[in-house]
Amino acid sequence: VNRKTAQRVAGEVRRVAASYPNDPMVLVTLAEAEIDSRNYAASEAAADRLLAINPKSVDAMMFKGRAIMERAKAAGGNADSFDQARSWFIKANRVDKEDPEPLTYYYRSYLRQGIAPTRNAARAIHYASSLMPQDDDVRLLSALQYARDNQIAEAKQALALLAFSAHHGDYGKMVQSMMAKLNAGDGKAAVAIAEEAQK
Repeated sequence: VNRKTAQRVAGEVRRVAASYPNDPMVLVTLAEAEIDSRNYAASEAAADRLLAINPKSVDAMMFKGRAIMERAKAAGGNADSFDQARSWFIKANRVDKEDPEPLTYYYRSYLRQGIAPTRNAARAIHYASSLMPQDDDVRLLSALQYARDNQIAEAKQALALLAFSAHHGDYGKMVQSMMAKLNAGDGKAAVAIAEEAQK
């Protein structure tokens, strides 16, 4: 799903959800489709319906938190709303402490808010990366946080698998450039390369 197809997919999922309004899997899919199409209020509503069926649904907690977070970002970054979003990621983590997704989104919420992640958030992304080492995006976030904290050895270790994997093109060049800066002991420059690439 991308920006071009998200609205069409969401429309298809809504039609299915109309026939199966209390099916947990359908509600999870609906919450995801709505968030992909940037209908954040509708995504949160689907998550709420699922929470009414299963109050311990990690999926529902995650989509509710994500919807609140994205709505806060779109509205200009209300701090209370970001705190509310983080509370749902924390609740999801308490239900399943070994699920990397709540940890990752707890960390991402600070980036979406445009503020420095807390120490707890930094620990969360590093632990998420250890739980899901195959996820390149999470590994990169962990490496960048180590670099921001001037933990060069840890940043290099986190980035090493990305630097020597089969990445090609712009992504591969970015990772190699970051590793070169880390080898020179310059964590800030490594972070700057990634931030420029994101732009």
